[in-house]
Amino acid sequence: MPSIQLSAPVGLAPRAFEGAAVKNTAKDVSLLRDMLAANGIGPLGQSAKMDAGLIKAINHFQKKAGFKVTDSVVDPGGRTFKALLPRYQKALKALEKARKEPLYQMKFKGKTILCNKAEYDRLYAQALKNVQSRVSSLLSYNRILQMNQKEY
Repeated sequence: MPSIQLSAPVGLAPRAFEGAAVKNTAKDVSLLRDMLAANGIGPLGQSAKMDAGLIKAINHFQKKAGFKVTDSVVDPGGRTFKALLPRYQKALKALEKARKEPLYQMKFKGKTILCNKAEYDRLYAQALKNVQSRVSSLLSYNRILQMNQKEY
């Protein structure tokens, strides 16, 4: 797995506390959005520009991680970056594993989707359950109609 690193601080500019100048390069902003999403913060979209929503998300994550002072800035190798990294790496490993698995194409609820074997099995079982309940309902209704017809 390639090294994951920011080239410069990302976040609220100008910086409220001491530290390196905030650069907010497109590459770093995109990486930060992905890292926050992997940590359950979002949805944040795919923009490579810093915006108020991303600054709020950084601040929210810092509070969630238990930081007493939040500065809405992520420094390369800093506390916020180190707190974001483990789940992001786990998400990357899961994505890599998913890329190696064969994908199945199926139509479900009018949409064509690609899914792995486990997801395919789950959707298939759900579809069968829906069909079984409808068939059961139709058979029951048919019996009622037959009984009513015999009475007449």
